[in-house]
Amino acid sequence: MDDHEAWEIVRRDPCRYEEYRRFAENHENPEKRREVVWRLAREGCKHERDYDYEYDDR
Repeated sequence: MDDHEAWEIVRRDPCRYEEYRRFAENHENPEKRREVVWRLAREGCKHERDYDYEYDDR
């Protein structure tokens, strides 16, 4: 996956895009924004990660 593909994954998913948008409002550093895009593309949005974590322990 390259930067463009990661961004497309984030951009097309409302949950991921909203989380990125909230982060970007408060962070101007392009490297930090890029890291968040990659994390969101790989792991999904926080809501999805919290849901998975909650049910992995059962």
